[in-house]
Parts: sequence; structure tokens; C-alpha cells
Amino acid sequence: MRLKSLFYLLFIVVLSGVLTSCGGAKKLRKQQSENVVAQAKQYLGTPYAYGGTSRSGMDCSGLVMQSFPNQYSLPRTAKAMSKEGKRTKMKKLKPGDLVFFKTGRGRKITHVGIVVSNNKDYPEFIHSSTSRGVIISSLGEAYWRKNFRKARRIIH
Repeated sequence: MRLKSLFYLLFIVVLSGVLTSCGGAKKLRKQQSENVVAQAKQYLGTPYAYGGTSRSGMDCSGLVMQSFPNQYSLPRTAKAMSKEGKRTKMKKLKPGDLVFFKTGRGRKITHVGIVVSNNKDYPEFIHSSTSRGVIISSLGEAYWRKNFRKARRIIH
């Protein structure tokens, strides 16, 4: 009987550890996503520079690379980034998710942004615009809605 009680106690300890670690992992992912958004916002107003990755100038994929922690080794281009992580739907976007666009001719992905909020009808995202530098835009804007191609979750 004593062995059976010890087994149940051990089972409860292990089970509570598993349940706690799942909740802890979820909190960690949320914190990492919030950190990505906070890091990206530090670049607001930075001018656009093709291939740039610093406060003196950056492009869209440079912003993403500078905003994600080093443990996420992302490729350098928006097109290559669009193959990373897990695909997600627009209505399920969370802060820290990446959104991809076709802004040139053809169907090729040429632009990337980071979701900063999804509290409204359309998510807002931060990106480096060729004309205005690093800004926050809305997927509700006709231009971005028309050119949206897909979204990926890197932190999952």
C-alpha cells in the first residue's frame, strides 16, 4: 500500500511539473514576441537603406533580423524568410508574427513586416518603407491588403 501511495505522489509531482512547464513555455513565447516588437519599435523613424541593418538605414528584412533574438537565425531576404516558421492565418496573427507581401511585379515575395498588434479589424505591422523608413502600417490599408501573400509564426 505504501508503494502505491508513493507512486501516486510521484505521478502528481511529475504531472504538475509538466503542466507548469507548458504554461511557463507559453509565457516565455509571449515574452519573446513582446521583446521582438519592442526591439523593432526602437527603429521607428530609421530611414530606408537597401541592404541596411543599422539605425543609419535599413531595409525590411534588416529590420526583422535586428528585431529577433540571436537564437532565431533567419535568412537575409524576405523571400527566404517566408519559408521559415509555421504558416498562420491573418485572423490568427499575434504580435511577433511575420507578414509577407508582393510589392513588385510578379508573384514573388519582396517585403516583410512584423505584427505589432491585432486588436482591431486588421493587424498593424512594423516595416521599413522605401519612402518613409521604419513605420507602422495596417493590413486594413488597401495597398497592403491587396499585396498581402502570407504570414508565418517564427516563435511558436
